[in-house]
Amino acid sequence: ATDLNQARQAVIQQVNGQQVFGAFPKSYQDYLVRRAAEVADLGRSLAGTPSDADLRAYYNAHTDQLEEACSSHILVDSKAAADAIEARLAKGEDFAAVATTDSKDPGSAQKGGDIGCFSRNAQLVPEYLQAIFSQPVGQVGQPVQSQFGFHIIKVTSRRTPSFDEAKQQVAQQLQQGNSNKLSDWLRGAIDKAKITVNPKFGKFDKKQQTPGIVPPQAPSTASTTPSPLAPGAGP
Repeated sequence: ATDLNQARQAVIQQVNGQQVFGAFPKSYQDYLVRRAAEVADLGRSLAGTPSDADLRAYYNAHTDQLEEACSSHILVDSKAAADAIEARLAKGEDFAAVATTDSKDPGSAQKGGDIGCFSRNAQLVPEYLQAIFSQPVGQVGQPVQSQFGFHIIKVTSRRTPSFDEAKQQVAQQLQQGNSNKLSDWLRGAIDKAKITVNPKFGKFDKKQQTPGIVPPQAPSTASTTPSPLAPGAGP
């Protein structure tokens, strides 16, 4: 029952919501859910269930990716403003207090500049991510420029979580890898298969990035009158 519930939620997401899913006949809803559950079973069969030994091996091979850096920052608009804050900090002003009053990042300013802890594959701007994994811990680094402005960054800690702490994250990353294996298997099966579709629904295209049905093109209703912005148009 749990697998079917998970498959149902996956299908609802795939069709862009409950409203669309609910518009299908009950028999077709059941078919989609059953098919999604079978695909999930196939994925598990291809990959197998990772053992603790599998998880630990992955952990040992990817410790650099699992390392986490915790940091705080003060965001300002210009290099001059960043240099001025650097000078104030050098004279002994408290980093958290300055972040609260001067940082342009409202989310972290109210927490004294603290943005939390992130791994090397986090979705942060690359300049910031590079800085928090290269700056000395406990020291304020030189201003770092990104698309958001200038960051004065203080790395508060940097560590690799233990296997027990990272076990869930490792399992998720392995699961993502298994999903890629299933996608590769399905693409290979599609390449070998002969697939026909009722022309009124379109045609099946194996060459697009995600193989699937391409709907028929509607007759063009475009006017043959040139656009007034087209080259050579005009009075």
